[in-house]
Parts: sequence; structure tokens; C-alpha cells
Amino acid sequence: LEEPAPPILWLVCFGLISGALLPFFIRMPAISQQGKIAKLLQGTIDGFSIIRTQKLKLVMICATIVGQFIISAITTQVLYHALQVPISFPEAMMIGIFASMSNLFTITPNNLGTQEVVIGYLFTVIGLDFTTGVLGAGIARVIHMALTFLLAPIFMYILLKRAGMTLSNIPKMDAWGQHEILDEKN
Repeated sequence: LEEPAPPILWLVCFGLISGALLPFFIRMPAISQQGKIAKLLQGTIDGFSIIRTQKLKLVMICATIVGQFIISAITTQVLYHALQVPISFPEAMMIGIFASMSNLFTITPNNLGTQEVVIGYLFTVIGLDFTTGVLGAGIARVIHMALTFLLAPIFMYILLKRAGMTLSNIPKMDAWGQHEILDEKN
């Protein structure tokens, strides 16, 4: 008999999602210090202030993110059913949310292996095999990366064409996302 996921996992999911939404609903203090990091943080705070004034768009953003979680759950469910490991929608939703959260903690380049281990662990929590969870997560990563490498150049071309640009005239940016001022003498 299948046991439901522990309530603590659902509470962690709810808490992290709620915590991520807090900056949109509470007033953030202005940063008085100068420097690149302070400017970056102040820009982020200003962005939250602008978004906070547009409640309808904020609701649309939240609905889109919830939609992404639902699509992730459906993808997870279909993937594991293809591996002949049936999992319920709530379990798939929990796996999708935690897989998304694992991207916040980048330990390796592209978080390679971290997300697979998280999903493998969650499989043990719901009473299934760790290796099956890792196998499915690995397959999902390969499919995701293949689609990314296939579609990225297509959409980059469309984006550049609409902006009237080519690869040779893209403005250069520094690590902080600011346009570099290119010295004409060099």
C-alpha cells in the first residue's frame, strides 16, 4: 500500500513558495550604500516596487508559475508512467516543485546530478526506488537539454531579427548586466 508524502514536505513546499512571494507584498527598505552589489540589490528592490503596483500582472505571473508546476507534474507523471512506475498527480506535483527548488542551490555546473539526487530521494519518501527516480530525472534532463539546444538558436534568430540585430552587433554587457562602454582607441 502506498503511503502519502509526509506533511513536512508539503509544508516546506508551501513555505518556500510563500517566502519567495513575500518581496512582492511587503515594502523593502532602500539601500543607502554605494557599489556594484548595492546598485544591483537596489535595482532588484526597485523592480519589486514596480511589480507590486501592478497587481493584475503579479497575479498573472503567479498563475504562470503555478501553471509551470502543473505542467512539470504532468511531465513527471507521463515520464514515470512510460518507465512503468505509476505515481499519483500530488506526488508528481511535489517532485516537480522540489525539482524546481533544487535549481536554486547550484552546487555543480547546470546543477548536474543535484536535481537527480533530490528526485531520487523524493522517490524513496513516497515509497519507490531511488534508482528509478534518478533514472527518470536523468532522462528528463537529457530531453530538456536536447530541446534547449534545438530550440535556442531558432528563437535567438527570431529575437535578433525582430530587434533588427545580428550576432555581430549585439551590445556587450559586463557581469552586472550593464552595457560596457567600448573604448574607440582599442
